[in-house]
Amino acid sequence: MKRTILLIIFLLGIMTATCFAQETIVSEYMKLAEQGDAEAQCKLGECYAKGDGVLQSENEAVIWFMESARQGYAPAQYNLGYCHVIGYGGVFPSYSEAVIWFWRSAEQGYAPAQSSLGICYLNGDGIKQSYNKAKKWLMKAAKQNSPDAQNALGIIYKNGLGVIKNEKKALMWATKAYSQGYEEAYDLIKEITGD
Repeated sequence: MKRTILLIIFLLGIMTATCFAQETIVSEYMKLAEQGDAEAQCKLGECYAKGDGVLQSENEAVIWFMESARQGYAPAQYNLGYCHVIGYGGVFPSYSEAVIWFWRSAEQGYAPAQSSLGICYLNGDGIKQSYNKAKKWLMKAAKQNSPDAQNALGIIYKNGLGVIKNEKKALMWATKAYSQGYEEAYDLIKEITGD
C-alpha cells in the first residue's frame, strides 16, 4: 500500500513537472513568436496542433504556421501545405494550394516537402502528373533518408514509371525505407520478391 502511494506521488510529480516544462516552453515560444521569430511561430503552431502545453486548436496552429511560412520558414511552409491536403484548421482542402507551399519548402531543401511534392507529381495531385519531376524530388528527399520518398522510388522503379523498370533498384529503395521502420515498404518488398 505504501509503495503504491509513493508510486502515485512520484508519477504525479513527473506529470506536474512535465506539464510545467511544456507550459514554460510554450510561453517562451509565444514570446519569441510575437516578436516575429519564424522558427518559434512554427513550433508554437505545432504545440497548438498537438495540444502540447496549450489547449489544442487547429485554427491557432494554422495561424502560426501561416505567420512563419510567410517569412519563408521551410518547416512551416511544409506544415501549411499539409494543412491544405487534409483541410486542417479551417483551411480549404486544395492540392493545388498544397503544392505551392510544398514547392516553396522543397526549394529550400526540406526533405518532407521534397517527398510530398514528388508524390504530388507522381499522382498528379494539384499539379500535372510528371514522373520525371516526381523522381527528381523524391530522389532529393531519399538522399536525405526520407523513408516515404525511398518507398515511392521503389514503386517508380518496380512499375517503370518514367524510368526503365528495374526490380533491383526497386528492392534497394524499398529495403532502405523498411530499414527505417516504414512498414508500407514491407508490402512492396513482398511484391518485388514474390514472397
